[in-house]
Amino acid sequence: MDTIHKCSTFTLRQELRKHGLFQDNYAGPINHSILLQKMIEILHNENEKINKKEFERMKECQVENNDFNEQMKQKRLELKLAAIERSRQRQNEKDYFAHKMISNQKGLMKAEEKRGIIENVETSDTEEMESSNDKKIDHENIDPFAMKFCPKISGRYA
Repeated sequence: MDTIHKCSTFTLRQELRKHGLFQDNYAGPINHSILLQKMIEILHNENEKINKKEFERMKECQVENNDFNEQMKQKRLELKLAAIERSRQRQNEKDYFAHKMISNQKGLMKAEEKRGIIENVETSDTEEMESSNDKKIDHENIDPFAMKFCPKISGRYA
């Protein structure tokens, strides 16, 4: 009830009955301001309970988040240390860079061989297609609905 101040006395009394704070045998003065004050107290207490629960939930999430962040920092540190150790080993090994150059050259040669094989396959396929294209096909006789070339419309088919 965000607009509690706009409620009538009857509505306030009904709401207080729902919460169990208003009995019909009440002997004190009953007016709009007293009912409004009681209803505001109830809403304020409910709001505090909700805020308290929300705060506790946020605190738990924050603790979990901090744990996760610490774990990620630790993992990054371990990876960094492992990379530094690998780098030191490479620097200490004198033949490392020569070995890498040889393996890279072998890889390049294999890649060139594969490209050569692929190029040979492509050229043989194109030769077969060229020999089959020697026979001219008359599309007008095959497909009566084929579109004809119109040079007047920027080279598109009409």
